[in-house]
Amino acid sequence: MSLLWLIGLALLAFVVPLDAETSVTIPTLPVSDFFTWAGVHTASESGVSTTRFLRTGAVVDDEIDDDDEERAGLSVPIAEKAKIMFSSSKVTPEHLQKWLAEGKTPDTVFTRMRLHKEKNWLLYRPQFTDWLKYVDDLSAKNPTKGTSAFSTLTAQYGDAALYKMIEEAANFAGPKDLATKLQKELMQHWIATAKSPDDVFHAMSLDKVKPNILSNPEFTAWAKYADDFNAKHPEKSALMAPTLSKYYSDHALVKMIQLAISGGESKSIATKVQDALVHLWLSSRKTPDDALIELGLGRTVDTLMESPLFNIWLAYMNAYSTKYPQEKSAAIEALTRTFSDIKVARMLAKAKTTEATRTIAKQLEIAQLEMWFSGGISVDDVFELLGFRTVMDFTNNPLLNTWVSYMNRVLKENPGQVTKMLTTLETRFPERGLNQILLAAMKFPSMKNAAVTMQTKQIQGYVANNESPAKVFMWLELDKVGDKLLVGPLFTKWMKYVKDFNQNNPKRQESCFAPIPMKYNFEPVKRMIKTAMSDPSTVKIAKLVERERSKRWLDMKDSPRNVFKFLDLSTAGDKTLASSDFKIWSKYLNDFNQRYPDEKTTMIDGLKASYWDRGLLTMFDAAKKDPSTEKLATNLQNALINKWIVAKEKPADLKRTLNEGPASEEMIARYVKKLEALSGNI
Repeated sequence: MSLLWLIGLALLAFVVPLDAETSVTIPTLPVSDFFTWAGVHTASESGVSTTRFLRTGAVVDDEIDDDDEERAGLSVPIAEKAKIMFSSSKVTPEHLQKWLAEGKTPDTVFTRMRLHKEKNWLLYRPQFTDWLKYVDDLSAKNPTKGTSAFSTLTAQYGDAALYKMIEEAANFAGPKDLATKLQKELMQHWIATAKSPDDVFHAMSLDKVKPNILSNPEFTAWAKYADDFNAKHPEKSALMAPTLSKYYSDHALVKMIQLAISGGESKSIATKVQDALVHLWLSSRKTPDDALIELGLGRTVDTLMESPLFNIWLAYMNAYSTKYPQEKSAAIEALTRTFSDIKVARMLAKAKTTEATRTIAKQLEIAQLEMWFSGGISVDDVFELLGFRTVMDFTNNPLLNTWVSYMNRVLKENPGQVTKMLTTLETRFPERGLNQILLAAMKFPSMKNAAVTMQTKQIQGYVANNESPAKVFMWLELDKVGDKLLVGPLFTKWMKYVKDFNQNNPKRQESCFAPIPMKYNFEPVKRMIKTAMSDPSTVKIAKLVERERSKRWLDMKDSPRNVFKFLDLSTAGDKTLASSDFKIWSKYLNDFNQRYPDEKTTMIDGLKASYWDRGLLTMFDAAKKDPSTEKLATNLQNALINKWIVAKEKPADLKRTLNEGPASEEMIARYVKKLEALSGNI
């Protein structure tokens, strides 16, 4: 074999002089096959075509990268490859000019410059820049041939490896500018050669990027490539969504889209992907029902509308109905098919309580009512659809409003039936349940008058039956009104009922306040009083309830110290004495001391229970600047000084514990003066 190898070299030396750069017509073949070819036969002698040699050589010389990408290999004449073995590795500008004059191909010069051996270090070599210039010069010399450096580079490395090589070089200062330029030009080369976005996605290794791909800068570059590709090759137009769908489920894609949109930074590209995905669904005729399931929205209805994916589904629903009008279906119908009438109704009732979903929830609720009405469903049928068959009390059941809303929808077509519709309810429901329906009906103009009339009739019946005010309070559902209890017209009616009851039952007197603390905690009561105080028409009621509350505290023997805290006076600070609640407390203090003289409490004791002395000094100083509280503040200062005298406080100790300032200095001076006066009298 050694002898054959030497014979081959001798033949080449004879046929191809090494000091000449002349072109020789010899079958092109990779170096790996050269010795076989040169050692025994020529192509014609062996009976194998040159084309066969080319193909065989391509397969042997090619490498398959990790992603199964087959490279074409460089096309270099065999003579040029042989010259590499006997020529210097140094290529001078003179060589390049000579080769340019001879029109040597970029593949040949790339090989003669030994660049094919550089692999990952290619962009760091100065010779590479020389080669790029050579390709540019050759292209300028022969513009019609469409010479491109990337034809050589992709043949040598493959698209994926080449892109990775350039991408990595862009991270280093030295080759960064060159790499950045090559990245752009590689994209242009791919477009010129009509490389599909799907192939480029793979070449850029984006198929290996799983989480948050939309925020990846490489993905943005790929998306731009897809746009440019479609503009250049409209006949081969390619959407982004089919490519992405190879690696992500629709549910995963939509979640990434929504995350990117909510984040803001990738909103533009995420919106573009969203549009592409919707287009893909439409082209594949994916039904809204199927889309609902694939988006993962068909699993639970409780949080459906809170999901950011819900809005995407609604948008698709509208697009689908527009594209396929013969299959047009309302969103409410699709939701009902997936879930049920009652589950959808509950979802909408809940969604109406949240600002973010209130508007769409109201729209869907109207659509639900229209769906029932167009389907010829009766009021009683909807009652059963909503699970009310055995319900007699609608407390905390938001679906009551849904049912009454449907009554209102039916009455729009039959307004004369309102009295009959409401009257039939009297025998079906107990007092509380009936009043709950009437209260809900009063919110609709179509039923308000009839509902008020019917409720008035009910109350008259309670009077006739001498029903307890506390029981009527519950029947009228006043225990669920909240902070606006005292300003509502129904409470006024109830107060009149209490008055009439007491007149009819002089030996069985009941307070209009008594049921309130039984059903409301202290804080809600405090808020409802303040709400009523802010409305001139209900100030009288608020004061009445205030008085009744104080009576209840006295009956329960609540200490002034506790009431002081109940009224939030312990956090009023400098404004305590000027507070309207302080007047209430002051009266309660006097009433308590009169009723329970053995447990008498002074005002200063009540204040000291919630404030340190230094806080009281600040409070008194502020109050003395207000004419309406000046006298009270002075009296309290004197009371505090008396407390110090009884406790035998030392002036030096007071100076340490009290904040420095005119107020404390004045009080200590008064205290010392009074001590001296008392000492002189002893």
